[in-house]
Amino acid sequence: MDRNQEKESSPKGDPHPTLFQTPTDKAPQARRRIARPRSHASLLAAALACATVLAPAGGALAADDKPAASSKPGSGGKSAPQKWEGWAEFGGFFGTDNASRGEVTFFAPLAQSPDDLFFADLRGKLFEDDVQEGNFALGYRRMLRNGWNPGVWGGFDLRSSEQGNLFWQLSGGAEMLSDRWDIRVNGYAPVSQPQSSPGTAKVFLSGNSILMSGGEEVPLFGVDGEVGYKLFGSQPIPGGLSTGLRVYAGGFYFDDDDAAKSIAGPRARVEFRIDDVIPPVPGSRLTVESEYSHDDVRDGKWEIGARLRIPFSAVRESRAVAFSALTPQERRMVEGLERDTDIVTAKSKDETVVDNATGAAMNRVAIANSAATLQTAVANGGNTLIILQSAGANIDVSATDGQALQASQTLQGGGSTIQMRGSRSGAVAPFTAPGSRPTMVSSDTNAATGVVTMASHSHVAGLNIRGAGGVGTAAAGNDGIRGLNNLSRVAVQQNDIANMGGAGMRFDNNNDVWVANNNLSNMNTDAISFEAGNTAVITGNAIRDTGAEGIDLGGSSLVPNTLIITNNVFAGSIGTEAFEFDGAVDILLDGSGNTVLPGATVNGTATPATGDLCLLSAGTAGFIGTLEITDPAGARRTLVNGDGCS
Repeated sequence: MDRNQEKESSPKGDPHPTLFQTPTDKAPQARRRIARPRSHASLLAAALACATVLAPAGGALAADDKPAASSKPGSGGKSAPQKWEGWAEFGGFFGTDNASRGEVTFFAPLAQSPDDLFFADLRGKLFEDDVQEGNFALGYRRMLRNGWNPGVWGGFDLRSSEQGNLFWQLSGGAEMLSDRWDIRVNGYAPVSQPQSSPGTAKVFLSGNSILMSGGEEVPLFGVDGEVGYKLFGSQPIPGGLSTGLRVYAGGFYFDDDDAAKSIAGPRARVEFRIDDVIPPVPGSRLTVESEYSHDDVRDGKWEIGARLRIPFSAVRESRAVAFSALTPQERRMVEGLERDTDIVTAKSKDETVVDNATGAAMNRVAIANSAATLQTAVANGGNTLIILQSAGANIDVSATDGQALQASQTLQGGGSTIQMRGSRSGAVAPFTAPGSRPTMVSSDTNAATGVVTMASHSHVAGLNIRGAGGVGTAAAGNDGIRGLNNLSRVAVQQNDIANMGGAGMRFDNNNDVWVANNNLSNMNTDAISFEAGNTAVITGNAIRDTGAEGIDLGGSSLVPNTLIITNNVFAGSIGTEAFEFDGAVDILLDGSGNTVLPGATVNGTATPATGDLCLLSAGTAGFIGTLEITDPAGARRTLVNGDGCS
């Protein structure tokens, strides 16, 4: 039969005869009747021109594809319907490893010809823990005479992670689809850098080092692929249902130089589809899907869920050919993209840490449990974390006038927790020292030393510190913590300091000090004392039973201190005043939340006047700012710029 005879034998007015072929009607003559664009260049130009308009049914793809005349007389030459229309899909999945989610997908033809489709695939997901992800892709598919539909796609993805980080990546892939087979491979390239991840950071000891793992959340480069096969499927009947079962097997590989481990393994999934599940809505589809994957980082993951597809024709008049009238090959042109919709992230490699309170790098770790081993540990020099553990007996450092730390050393008691910061990631995470809490004691009365003497960038935490005195038992110079002059970034926290013949803590001039969450009791003089020119944060301390002031500030110098004094609690018997300001007019940046507990006495009275709570001991003394003190009766005293202090 020649071509003229072919034309005469085809039904008149049918512009696309192959749209209505059955699987047994595969005559090559019918295939030759499909109009094709004259060149890929014109196809691409038209596709790009249409890319800005998401017309759900898509416009004509090739410039020379003229509308076919209607077969009905008097129809006015209406254009033929387009083959493919868009759809929206709504789904929900339950899965392990916080993979449960809701999702929505929009598939929109942008331009089309009888054999070509240029489309957009847009989707959004909302996971547990408010994790959100969006995927935006443009794709192109073409029908071949051999029954295969090759395609390519490219796009970008964004993800707001459980750690509150926002990541972006480029993505793309290639695919080959037929009625029975799926073959696809995809690639992913993050454009975001690793980001700090305190929620996944862990600090641990490794030999004589202290390290952090997972300080950053690292987006991974990767590839994945799969092969799928339709085990069975029934042909759609106009107005009826069609079902199909497809199985898929593949794998994935994701990695990055900054990641602790690569993520790689197999993946398998199965889909059961019911087409035209809503009879009045041709092209509707219900898909029930289950997936399982495994890798060495996340272990086994599985999910199960369902998606409901609704074609755009359900909400507007459509010019598209009914889905049930398309051949199996044609129906596959509007499959959604299959790819890893997550931006895969992993924990970062191990990194060194710095003490978050002092900024000192912790380059080595030494463990001590006696005065002798403590001296050996301190002799290691700066940038050392010294973990002091109890061996059952007190650690007496009287013979050496207490223990003096070197610059950039941290002395941490066993069982206590402090914050470490990743040197690369900047993530902050807790570190709990092994062992039990030790007790250091000293009867030393050297005025220049204490049970522990501080240096710049030194930190003392989690110790019991005991002296040789107390209220009414003087031992001048027997101080718990001692700091001299010009010290930078000193931290004293979570210590229990008691029975001192002098002060609980005493700092001289021009120091930068953080004093937090310490218990101080039974001091012969002050609980906390600062001279002049200091920058100090004094917060969350519990002070009980002092022979003199609770907190003494200023000394005799006229150089002011710059202070934050918040949420300190006074109990028992405070010998003179809760606060005393000496010398210069200090700058009080924050003085809120300080409390004298019910039952406490200040300056010998259970009903202290404001002058008992705050004393300006010299004519030039005072402070600029606001000091709040709640008295034992529960009344809040607000002292502005020293007014009310005696």
